[in-house]
Amino acid sequence: MIATIEKVEHWIAKIETALLAFVVGLMVVLAFVEVVLKLSGHGIPQLAQFNRYLVIWVGFLGGTVASYQARHINIDVVTKFVKSRTAKRVIAIAVNASAMFLAFLLMAIGISYLSDMIDADKVGFVGFGIPFKDWWFAVVIPFGLGLMGFHFLARTIYAIVGYEPPDRTEHKPEAMPEIAEAQLPPVVADEGGAQ
Repeated sequence: MIATIEKVEHWIAKIETALLAFVVGLMVVLAFVEVVLKLSGHGIPQLAQFNRYLVIWVGFLGGTVASYQARHINIDVVTKFVKSRTAKRVIAIAVNASAMFLAFLLMAIGISYLSDMIDADKVGFVGFGIPFKDWWFAVVIPFGLGLMGFHFLARTIYAIVGYEPPDRTEHKPEAMPEIAEAQLPPVVADEGGAQ
């Protein structure tokens, strides 16, 4: 069962990461095009609006990837003082189950919000003759929260059965050797004896 959950979670995370990379790349390209067009005197105001909507997508997709990698915001003051493996496991279950509950609760609220937006049928902007509806961009809210909830559900199950998933970060940043090995100049005391 754990292997299946981990495999499904892994493939979902691959799709999340690819979608996140695509949206960030699209934002960069659109921002560049917007600047070039403004400098040439032919700016398109809808590009800035579209980019603002994409920022929401980046936030939620980034949250899903962070949840998968267990790199979301975490206050682990309690676990610093707990030595017992069992106590750490209980804390992991409580933290992940709470995060899962909140993510799914917020997803339900997001679905209600999205439903209201669909009913309102408001056009956010018109670009290239296409009326872009506001709700098209809000789809990511319940979708992203649902994916975060799924990742927290998986982490809760892992903690219950005592499974520790492998490190999921693509690569860990490490200090640059020339900075890590740099020698600071000695501190010289002035005539008053203060350093």
